[in-house]
Amino acid sequence: QDQVYFNLATDTAEIDWNCLDGTLKFIENEYDCSDFRLVNLVRILYEYGDSIPESYLQKIENTLLNFRYWWDEPGENSMCYWSENHQILFASAEYLIGQKYPRTIFPNSGLTGKEHMEKARKRILDWMEMRWKYGFIEYFSSVYYKEDIGGMINLIDFADGEISNKMQIIMDLLLYDVASQNIKTTFISVSGRAY
Repeated sequence: QDQVYFNLATDTAEIDWNCLDGTLKFIENEYDCSDFRLVNLVRILYEYGDSIPESYLQKIENTLLNFRYWWDEPGENSMCYWSENHQILFASAEYLIGQKYPRTIFPNSGLTGKEHMEKARKRILDWMEMRWKYGFIEYFSSVYYKEDIGGMINLIDFADGEISNKMQIIMDLLLYDVASQNIKTTFISVSGRAY
């Protein structure tokens, strides 16, 4: 998906949409960290939806509408939903796909897109309130801040005013963390989660 996004962003004349096949299959199989790929797919759909060929748009929509966005939905998989970065990645994707298809019934959950939005909205607002009150649990994490940013920036760019405005404040807090723990352009500190 990175290559497709790069080609779209740079107005490349010929785009090999087959490059998305691996991403779509990964998400369809609901492998752990599918949400890391999902966030990029959501961005492509929102920014360049009009450029996606109909055949690939149908594949993308099928993948997104049948996805299991939270552990309270039908199905089983090995995806990690509970950690801080996964919480915002899943919630942002669910919210934005619900917003994109508000009247469509999502086959896996049986909910409409609007209902998915409402469900995800509560999780997003709760997530932001926790960051505001207590900071990041995966604090100063050079690994997971960048994952948080994917979901956060999609909400800043594409969600309604309240979520977008509040998320900008939370993004400022994250960037303050990075700036305050930066030594000669290297983000290094004790960390709540690192490898």
